[in-house]
Amino acid sequence: MSVSAELWRIATDTRETAPPSPAPANDSGLDDPFAALARQVFFPVGAPRRRHVLFVAPDDETRAIDLCETVAIALAKLSRSQVAVVGGAVIHGSAKKLPQSIAEASLWRAHSERVNADVWRLPARLFCDRLPQELSEQRRPPAEFQNAFEYFVFAANTESGELPIFGAMSDAAVLLVTANRTRRDSALHAKEQLARYKLPLLGTVLNDRVLEIPQAIYRRL
Repeated sequence: MSVSAELWRIATDTRETAPPSPAPANDSGLDDPFAALARQVFFPVGAPRRRHVLFVAPDDETRAIDLCETVAIALAKLSRSQVAVVGGAVIHGSAKKLPQSIAEASLWRAHSERVNADVWRLPARLFCDRLPQELSEQRRPPAEFQNAFEYFVFAANTESGELPIFGAMSDAAVLLVTANRTRRDSALHAKEQLARYKLPLLGTVLNDRVLEIPQAIYRRL
């Protein structure tokens, strides 16, 4: 999977009121486009850091959860913090019974997958299916999750039921499009939905972009 980590239509996040936080001093791996993307999204220059960001796919062709997992790994390495990737189906092999309330959310590890020492992947149903009423009354993840993770990378598409809940808990959004697959009207529809939820759109990430090497460069090899 390749990605163009450039963001267009960069907007300053207005939800945060805290003073700007310095970006992590660890610059290792910033030649990696995913590390550069994580820095740009979560540690904007001259603005407060963002802890909760929603990555939105306008269609089923764009696998938001896979890209989010890669971004989360880069973010964890950059920030040296615990990161949660939230989205997708229940992890294969996890217990069938989901927590019935916030009080039972401490069981989340039984329904989640540990990607590495610093990154966990949590299914969307853990946040949405059984806890909609409680989550609708707040604009941040439950305290149980906030105590476990410093950053949250939410993944959803425009047709998923979790989009309004994830949007309410996010500081901003990034639109994901797939080269040669995502239709223009689908991308515009996704943008309109984010505007309806009053969620700032930071920009667009082009996924699966293939760049041809000019013949002049081939001759130099």
